[in-house]
Amino acid sequence: MISFVVPAFNEALFAAEEAAMSRALHRAGRFVVLRESVTTSGRRLRTYSGRELFGILFRLLLSGEAGLRSRDGKNLWYGERRPDPQEPR
Repeated sequence: MISFVVPAFNEALFAAEEAAMSRALHRAGRFVVLRESVTTSGRRLRTYSGRELFGILFRLLLSGEAGLRSRDGKNLWYGERRPDPQEPR
């Protein structure tokens, strides 16, 4: 088995960190993405409308790389938690 060191996770990014890490791994050499499934929660996404999600992603795309280095406009990830519409109150 061959192992190598890859660049550390970029803590300066507030969005798309996993994409930056994937690019760094790709530059370091061949790597394998495992096919195991992962179960995750959609709770946070349920608290935003489709229109709000589209707006967040659109602004993120327009902001470019500089927008990835700031928490501004990233309430989906860093804002207060909204009530989940599917949770009983």
